[in-house]
Amino acid sequence: MTRRTLAVSLLAASMMAEPVRIRPTEELNAALQKAIMAGDAGRMKTLLDNGADPNAKDDDGTPALMNAALYGSAAHMKLLVDRKAAVDARNAMDATALLWAAGDPAKARLLMEHGADVNAQSKMGRTPLMVAASVAGNASTVRMMLAKGARVDVKDNVTPIPIIPAGGGKGTALIDAARTGDIESVEMLLDAGADVRATDGRNATALSEAVMYSRRDVVRKLLDAGADATGAITMLKFSYMSLAAMRGDVQVARLLAQHKAPSGQADAGGNTPLMFAAASERDNAGMVSFLLQAGAAVNAKNRAGETALDWARRRGEKTAIVDMLRAAGAESAMEPGAVQAGGAMGPVTAEEAVSKALALLAGTAASSFQKGGCASCHNHTLPMVASAVAARKGIAVDPAATDLMMKYTISLMTPVTGALLEGSGAPPDMAVGGGYVLEALRAQKFMGNRTTAAVVHNVAQMQMADGRWVGWAPRGPLESGDIQATAMSIRALRQYPIVGRQAEMSARIARAQKWLREAVPVTTEEYIMRLEGLVESGASQTAAAEAAKQLAALQRADGGWGQLPGLASDAYATGKALVALTRARATVGDRKAAMAWLRAAQQADGSWRVTTRAYPFQPLKDTGFPHGRDQWISAAGTSWAAMALAMNLK
Repeated sequence: MTRRTLAVSLLAASMMAEPVRIRPTEELNAALQKAIMAGDAGRMKTLLDNGADPNAKDDDGTPALMNAALYGSAAHMKLLVDRKAAVDARNAMDATALLWAAGDPAKARLLMEHGADVNAQSKMGRTPLMVAASVAGNASTVRMMLAKGARVDVKDNVTPIPIIPAGGGKGTALIDAARTGDIESVEMLLDAGADVRATDGRNATALSEAVMYSRRDVVRKLLDAGADATGAITMLKFSYMSLAAMRGDVQVARLLAQHKAPSGQADAGGNTPLMFAAASERDNAGMVSFLLQAGAAVNAKNRAGETALDWARRRGEKTAIVDMLRAAGAESAMEPGAVQAGGAMGPVTAEEAVSKALALLAGTAASSFQKGGCASCHNHTLPMVASAVAARKGIAVDPAATDLMMKYTISLMTPVTGALLEGSGAPPDMAVGGGYVLEALRAQKFMGNRTTAAVVHNVAQMQMADGRWVGWAPRGPLESGDIQATAMSIRALRQYPIVGRQAEMSARIARAQKWLREAVPVTTEEYIMRLEGLVESGASQTAAAEAAKQLAALQRADGGWGQLPGLASDAYATGKALVALTRARATVGDRKAAMAWLRAAQQADGSWRVTTRAYPFQPLKDTGFPHGRDQWISAAGTSWAAMALAMNLK
């Protein structure tokens, strides 16, 4: 026997004499974390049976139980709790599993029954009660937390955005509950001693949030409890009546007026409630009538010299609101609207038209981020999607430019991951913005991570009991109403699925689809997004075909679509409508005519010009994209037009 053979024989004998034991190792614990993220309960059980540590932390210092709260169901969490996972173990942000799970009654109950601390506070100051209160239909969790001694007077320390009239930051559980509109939670918090006049970092209150989101029962309750209706919020000093006017909610406006809210209180820019009412996308003449009857000055001017009639005329010259204002003696400071100049591209191919548009968008992405301080839907996420569509059609795109846009988008979202996981509303309008961000990242083949999961988690918890999501920002068309918010939220849930929460997400999407089927669109954006939402949610071919038929019926004789009945065809509405019909594989609508309209309307620099209608609360920062004050919406319109042309190439 050779020396090598002898060594092998001795090793084999040794292995037979002493059975190999599986010990908890870093590899075993890492496998457990992967199983949790995959929602694989069977694999989790096997690993735990073989010695995986239920208190294992991942590379970011997040305990297994917290990851199960994010990526799994209550059943996944129970596997760990039953193995003595520490329910109050914290991550690097000092959050606990209950902070991440408080929006889910089953998960929260499991943790509280095993002694989880209802007053645990993260580094951002968020508490389980704040999270629980921020979720519709979660009053049972709020009740249980209060019974266990949850403090109602705590404020978080999340940094708010000072000019945004809705959102969060440095607020209380009552402010969170008022935003959500859960009247039962609001009543319990008030009974527990919550301060009805507490303010957050934007000087917003529970009442201002309830008004902003049209939570009528909550508004009534808060006013009866002593809330002040005469205040103003954010550094721009929006009055409560202006918030009601933005939403077009006459019932809320009447409640405020009964509690001494002035009808003509101007904000820091001189904008009045009547101006906001006049700018309604839905032509809400009732709000205008109420304010005029309440004594609002019909010809008040803001700092830009604009009147309510000026704002109304941006929605069309022939509307009920324009007629009502003129009848009341309104005057306009605007010059008559000029017809937008036609295109001057010349006889180029559709491929060349798309290439020139994408090059222009790519060339202004960096300046937009640097001057605006953030990634935006108009200059970053929509161009990312358009570039991906073009690339699939064989059109050359600049990979360095799209990589830069993706870098900007990730740099925007990564710092707010913790706030999203802890149920904060400070990252504004995630019901809409989450869809823009995740669609863009998916289009550029970005691998999902905790940040994308945090967006999905946060968006899911914002759903209302009736299945819809609420869009706060009346800044049409990019942020425009509940139909859009619902469709965009469905898109967010589907872009980066959380496998272990598939049953939950499927139920949410089903409820959203039911709401969309019954929703009545008014603007072109709503017709588009209702179709998109039905398709994204897997609605029947019959339902999708009917929605497509309704959208196609809005196509004009010139081949385009207009954003509102009183406005001319433009690239935003035409491009987005054509994209929606193409995605739905609809057989209605004249695509050739729409493409011809887009080709003819493109400017020589590669852009399409679209006139802005957004509320002017955000100072314009020149990104370098053409068209001055209209540049942001023009960039978005250019993305949609390029996308539509690329999608319909042979």
